[in-house]
Amino acid sequence: MDARLFGGGPVSRQPDDRYFGHDPRDLEELWERLGGAGRPDDEVDLVEALDVNHYETLREYHPDGRMVRYLSLRLFGERVKPGELDTYVTKEIFSGFDSEVAGAAKALRMRTVPTFALSHITAGSAVLHLKPSMPEVTDPDGLEVTVDPVDGLIELLTRLHDAAENEEDLREFSDHEQMLRALRELVSVLERHNLSLDMRWRTGDGRHRRSQLTSRARRHVRQLWDSDRLRTERTITGRVVEISLNSFTIKEGHKRKLEIHVEGEEAVLGLNLPLGNTVSVRVDEIDAVNLLGIRMQKRLVFVGYAGTHDQLF
Repeated sequence: MDARLFGGGPVSRQPDDRYFGHDPRDLEELWERLGGAGRPDDEVDLVEALDVNHYETLREYHPDGRMVRYLSLRLFGERVKPGELDTYVTKEIFSGFDSEVAGAAKALRMRTVPTFALSHITAGSAVLHLKPSMPEVTDPDGLEVTVDPVDGLIELLTRLHDAAENEEDLREFSDHEQMLRALRELVSVLERHNLSLDMRWRTGDGRHRRSQLTSRARRHVRQLWDSDRLRTERTITGRVVEISLNSFTIKEGHKRKLEIHVEGEEAVLGLNLPLGNTVSVRVDEIDAVNLLGIRMQKRLVFVGYAGTHDQLF
């Protein structure tokens, strides 16, 4: 028999099947080898256990062999048909997940952001099967080990998802704003389409990582994104370069343009702003900061002119 190890070369010997007989003692021995002895059944991931056992057994015949790595994103909800997913939903899910990957890569200071290719979609709700483009690194610095940078990235995302799903304090990740914003983006997509996500990852040595984002995580992230408004008054002097019905734009010297909002429908028309001239105005600078300390938006609201109106013209 010429079998082939996932990701490796040919296997010249017959696979070891001594644990698959009909004797119950063989099954007990297999269960023990799979790490199930003394553990509740619901704490044993049989798929992972079998993958690890498969990897360890086949390594006896091919020491340098590795299993094919894969990542699956299983989406489930009332609007999901088995094995089908609308293209626009798929695009939004990929966009959110890619943002998470980029945020995690930045948090880990990776020089290259890993990418994933969609290999196929299967039933079981709708399962997106992805393959990482970044290869494993063998023998870095002369050490006889295999390092998978993608696994480190997935491990970080798994911790982030677990914290959200278990309604924990996400400020643990507050130094990684890009990743938190990406989590919000992905959760918003799931919420918009009333979906839940089950992410599973298999490494080259058969180990698994798994996380979920259900309605519980969606609710928790939404609450953390609620913001407080901080209001500070300041004076701005610059040339009026644009006027619209509800705002006008000032350019401060060589600095960037600042849009100033005027409350009240078409209220800006009553200000008699001199387009092209320089004015000084008082504004409220309003910062919206969420419970994670992330600034969500900055808005300038017109309060009044600085000095007398006649002096400005």
